[in-house]
Amino acid sequence: MLNRITVVALAALSLTACTKDEGEETAAPCGVEISNTAPAAGNSNFYYRGDIRVTLTDADDTAEISIDGVTGTSTRADDNKSLSFTPDAPLDPSTGYTFNVDYCGGNPTIDFTTSSLGTAIADPASLSGAVFALDLQADDVEIVIPAGVGSVLESYLEIALLLEVESADASTLSMFGALGQDADGEKQEFCDPTLPFPEADFTGAPYFQLGPQTTTISAAGYDVEIRDLFISGTFASDGSYWGGGVLQGSVDTRPLVPLLEDCDSDGSTTETDDDCEEGAICELVEGFGVACEDCGDGSEFCLEIKAIGLGGDSVDTDLEEVEMADCHEQCAEVSDECVQD
Repeated sequence: MLNRITVVALAALSLTACTKDEGEETAAPCGVEISNTAPAAGNSNFYYRGDIRVTLTDADDTAEISIDGVTGTSTRADDNKSLSFTPDAPLDPSTGYTFNVDYCGGNPTIDFTTSSLGTAIADPASLSGAVFALDLQADDVEIVIPAGVGSVLESYLEIALLLEVESADASTLSMFGALGQDADGEKQEFCDPTLPFPEADFTGAPYFQLGPQTTTISAAGYDVEIRDLFISGTFASDGSYWGGGVLQGSVDTRPLVPLLEDCDSDGSTTETDDDCEEGAICELVEGFGVACEDCGDGSEFCLEIKAIGLGGDSVDTDLEEVEMADCHEQCAEVSDECVQD
């Protein structure tokens, strides 16, 4: 189903792509140092489903990560400078752990503690009717794919999103999303249709997954298709917030070209009036070593995105499902062509 709403997927392009948890630089006889880690030493709020990540100052094709008492997979990026460790199973909430970095400079250990996220909800049905904000500016939010590009595009879009739990029980979860008004992210924007998600498996409560699904959204007035949109996260045991969110999907960049600094709203450059090329955004990210991919129609203008660390608080708002754009009675400018059943 194609839906048209400004949602978090485009906002993911606007997020800062740098690692937020920095560890102390560690000198090494081989000339390689640890420049930062996630979590940092002493972190007491690590997400129980998160990956351990380490960045080195130079390549080391022997480097690996492990967690004491935890099985998992250690992976090096192609540059042999970025490392990650994915546990085979989620860590326990509110629990202390130690991870090790085995590299040419030694084998330092880093202690951290997981947050309370992951603690069971006594009654999953208590979430029914709850509305949650999506805080895109939180310190923990990071875009990890494509690396290094979020900071370049962050000024183009500012998105407020609300998510409502329609129903929940021990096995299934039903949610939909709505755009928040620019002036107040806790109030619904009625001019854009809401975004329904397929009913999700909730047997892993308080953890949830929405999608993947292909949808069309509206960003700054431009319709954009997102393929395989997927959102996941974990509700707090008392239902007061959610966190650990992951968003990923493939965004068609062509409709967003007018948002570039050198292009005006009709798709031409402000100085020459020449048409902006449809691959302008792909050319921009190519300078960061990022390649666009096939959009499914043979054209390589789609950008794979993945953002982590999303979340938001429960808000005192009731959402309404909106099927058509510019048709709701509370929309500021109802379209003359709007026809509702």
